[in-house]
Amino acid sequence: MAFYTTNDDGSIAAAAGFKFSDDCLEADREIVRGYDGKMYFADEVPEPTPEEIAAQEEAAAAAEKQQQAKEFLLKLMEEGGGGPLSEKQQEERDFLQGLMEGLGYRGNEEEEP
Repeated sequence: MAFYTTNDDGSIAAAAGFKFSDDCLEADREIVRGYDGKMYFADEVPEPTPEEIAAQEEAAAAAEKQQQAKEFLLKLMEEGGGGPLSEKQQEERDFLQGLMEGLGYRGNEEEEP
């Protein structure tokens, strides 16, 4: 059994397996989270559009690049620093710079408001 509350537009605002508010309604159907993070009755979950799928794939690719950059930075910190970079370190640095540029990173520059 699930209970839920609604937003002004009728969409599901919150849901739980217990009555968490005097305003809760008892659900007669399963409530699930959709691809967009919103809650829906299981039989009413909308399908994502091709544009939304592309945006999700782009976000996943950016997250993967961020993870790669994080792992690379941790590796550099573990190895220490100082002195000139080896050829391998230069290649890794160039790889990291490419990742960061792909994510829109501009170093210490201030973003335009």
